[in-house]
Amino acid sequence: MSIPKLIAMIGTIVMGAWIDGPPSSEVSAGPSVAAFDVPVSSGFATFEIPEELSDHEVLLIVSAMATEGSFASRCSMIVGQEGPRPPNLRTLSSLVSVDILDSPNPIAINSAAIGELSRLDRPAATGNPVLRRGFSVRVRPGDPRAPSNYDLVDARLRAVGERIQVFVDDDDLAIVSDEVLRTLVSSFDRIIEPRLAQRIGTAVDVDRDGRFTVLLSRRISLPFPHRSQVDGYFRATDLDPDLPRPLSNRADMIYLNAELQPGPYLETVLAHEFAHAVLESRRRELGGPFPEESWLDEAMAHLCEDLVGQSTSNLDYRVSAFLSEPNRACVIVEDEHRPGRFRSHGNRGASYLFLRWCAERLDEAFLLRLCTQGEVGVSNLERATGILFSDLYRRWTITNALQSLGMTVGGENSFQLLGRLGDWRLGGVRFAIVGQDTPEHSFTLEGTSSQYLRLSLEAGRSTRVSVQCDSAALPQVTVLLGSRKHPNLRFEVQIEELGPDVATLVAQIEERAGLTTTLEHLSWEPRLSTTPLTRSGMKAQVLHGVELQSLFSKMTIAPGDRLTSAPFHLPTDQLHSTPLIFRLETMTDDGNRSVSWTDLFPPPPAPPLRPTSLERP
Repeated sequence: MSIPKLIAMIGTIVMGAWIDGPPSSEVSAGPSVAAFDVPVSSGFATFEIPEELSDHEVLLIVSAMATEGSFASRCSMIVGQEGPRPPNLRTLSSLVSVDILDSPNPIAINSAAIGELSRLDRPAATGNPVLRRGFSVRVRPGDPRAPSNYDLVDARLRAVGERIQVFVDDDDLAIVSDEVLRTLVSSFDRIIEPRLAQRIGTAVDVDRDGRFTVLLSRRISLPFPHRSQVDGYFRATDLDPDLPRPLSNRADMIYLNAELQPGPYLETVLAHEFAHAVLESRRRELGGPFPEESWLDEAMAHLCEDLVGQSTSNLDYRVSAFLSEPNRACVIVEDEHRPGRFRSHGNRGASYLFLRWCAERLDEAFLLRLCTQGEVGVSNLERATGILFSDLYRRWTITNALQSLGMTVGGENSFQLLGRLGDWRLGGVRFAIVGQDTPEHSFTLEGTSSQYLRLSLEAGRSTRVSVQCDSAALPQVTVLLGSRKHPNLRFEVQIEELGPDVATLVAQIEERAGLTTTLEHLSWEPRLSTTPLTRSGMKAQVLHGVELQSLFSKMTIAPGDRLTSAPFHLPTDQLHSTPLIFRLETMTDDGNRSVSWTDLFPPPPAPPLRPTSLERP
């Protein structure tokens, strides 16, 4: 059966919009894609792709819907095997409904829904603020409810604005510049507080001094794991006037690291932490004091960064970390303080993108509902959306897969996974390739993460696909069937020469899909799941245009062609610090896109020199 007949039988997704029956002749843009829910029994799923579909794009998404755990998984392909046949892809009756993929809304909240609650009894700042103040700050690891883990930090008032006052730890007065203080006050008064007030309100004025308080201190990092970079936090207990010190400072306030420098990143961290205070204020005013689960609370605060619109510097590297290793990045993180999960960049990127996807496709009061319903976590999300988490998650992963091949899903207001985000070049989610050369791919899924796979099929042959996963993962398997092939290149980067200061690298490319393909961008970045780098130390590199042309003898490669780059150079210390992830973005003449990935691991250390002796035995 041809793909047009198949689409006519099952319906189609055209540019992400569900259509009953075949696409209208008036639909002119984009390829057709059908999505299937593959049945899973005892952790095992299998289906057959008939030979008449072997020249089409087939994507596979394997997800763990369990919220905790690591699960060994495997995908394998067998071409043209005899014997009992598994269900044919054409006969799978459970077609995924994706009507929520399209029609995104701007991320906005109707200010009328807030009323005057956020301004209730908030006095205007009057008189002169106090010049010195003591703050209880947790400086030791362990139970945050234990008073012994806190010290009293003496601080001096260093800056005052219309809505903000900034105190600096006495020990850090010499390192906090006037430019940092001016940035905090100007950004807060002119942009951050007014914009969030229009959308979700402002923070409750606990100490009734008319201003929001910021404390700058290097000591805020002391209680956290050694490899973690903590630039700021909000403590919900500070909004509780009934708690004694040191458990509460009884003030509307946040804590920022005194080592932060002026610039967009400082403004975005300020916006993020202030958003936590605003969101917690809404919970206390409208729903009562209840702690939101960390993964959702952080995603909501990152979403507020979008509302403020100052910078993506607190998000770009986190989004890229998720896209580079999607099977290691969890949307739901039940225990953020478990080793390896504290402040995980990939987890944060996954949770943010998932919530952003929901916000774009739901009504304007979505964010406000999340902090006023009196529920937390998945229950809160399902009540705010009216859709089961498993359905939301599947539709989100479908969007991720389609966007990662350059298909327009969601319209102009939708977050797109190909392109540039701040300092980072995004390459969509990383696909593993399963095909003739690699007929089996083993991987590990974390809870609420997904492995995205592209199936490279042998022309004119039927193919059996099997997925095996620990049943405790509660696996979810989705197949996407596209009408047109996308580029598929084998891509490698190797070290040609390793000097003490400079490493010489070469890239090798082989076209595998039988398509004439044009090179567009070559980019690389550190693997963020394994690096303790600070935000300022994270650098992403991109070559395109003339720079990319200087590496390759030609920018367009023919079907089956191979290409080796000219040598290019990187500082040797970049290779020794962490693995590097390389991406090569390509496009065919008819606009189909793809991204090829490879890893470059640090070279092994040189063996120690053996001592030599002139003595004979």
